[in-house]
Amino acid sequence: MHDDGAPSRMVARPPRRVVRSAMCPHRPGLVGCAVVAVLCATLAPRQVEPTTPSRGPGVRNAHGLAFDGRLTVLFGGASERAVVGDTWGWNGRSWQLLCGTGPASRTFPVMVGVPGEGVLLFGGRRVLFGADLEPSQFLADLWSWDGRTWRALAATGPSGRAEAAGAWDSKRRRLVVFGGYAARDGDIARLGDTWEFGEGRWQQLAPEIAPAPRHGAAAWDDS
Repeated sequence: MHDDGAPSRMVARPPRRVVRSAMCPHRPGLVGCAVVAVLCATLAPRQVEPTTPSRGPGVRNAHGLAFDGRLTVLFGGASERAVVGDTWGWNGRSWQLLCGTGPASRTFPVMVGVPGEGVLLFGGRRVLFGADLEPSQFLADLWSWDGRTWRALAATGPSGRAEAAGAWDSKRRRLVVFGGYAARDGDIARLGDTWEFGEGRWQQLAPEIAPAPRHGAAAWDDS
């Protein structure tokens, strides 16, 4: 407004609007948005492409997997066509077929790594799924893998079962097995017993407090 001798006239102007970014309140308008966009683009996690080996076990379900101190070892499971019993090793870059013989083909075994020794494998089921539940489908054998070959361990222990939880107790040097499921009167029977294998023999334990019977659970060494 100025004085030129004419009657005074006030011109009202709309207030200036300053748009601020919700994430950058001190950077008005588009500048703030641009800064936010640059920061988000810079800090956004990068997309990591999965490793796709050119040769390996292929599609698998219900297999065993454990680290033997040198390689990650995969055994058995069900492929697209059948239940299999091959042994593969993963070194971080590629798969290698380690052994084509050993334990019988199976699904849902207990498989644990034993530091400095290899792998232990127990139980499982001869089929993947099926309406007919037969006790003969469930395995109770115990095997050890030393990095080159499988060896059957002659030991009488838990009844045949699949989907049991298992872990290696490194302090007590014992394989611990809990639960799983088996067949009983044509139906699934969930198990809740606890077993240990060490010094060449199985031992059933009777803890006063124990988990309810279950299958498909996980266990690991917390030491």
